[in-house]
Amino acid sequence: MESRYYETIHETGHLQVRFEPVFSPAGVFPAHWHEYVEILYIKEGLLSAIVQAAEYTLHANDLLIVNSGDLHMTRTSGCDYLILQVSDRQLRSYLPDFDRLRFDTIVHLQHSPENALLLSCLHAMETCFQDQMPHYELLFTSRLYDF
Repeated sequence: MESRYYETIHETGHLQVRFEPVFSPAGVFPAHWHEYVEILYIKEGLLSAIVQAAEYTLHANDLLIVNSGDLHMTRTSGCDYLILQVSDRQLRSYLPDFDRLRFDTIVHLQHSPENALLLSCLHAMETCFQDQMPHYELLFTSRLYDF
């Protein structure tokens, strides 16, 4: 029998989101859900995801967006990615119609010049996070709002 569980998200320091670069070795992250919008940006490798019973294969420069409450799981033979998880609570405070929003599950950044700003913001967040200059949280948050 397939197991599903509620994942508790631990936000990163004072960022009020979870953000981290991840190198995932081969494996499966089992079916789960949470009250956060989850964004995975694939830097290198392949990642398979099942979101609400639909299967996706992600390549470098693809974004996977999992809406809050959606049941999802991933598997990979090895993948380098960024993870960004933003809580419902935070999104509701900035997007009054958040409860009616549904984000597209896959965004192919390399095929879409209009999404260049998304990629630029993700790279800027990653740089802020890695460098962690004094008060980097403010700069990170400004890039998050741009995103």
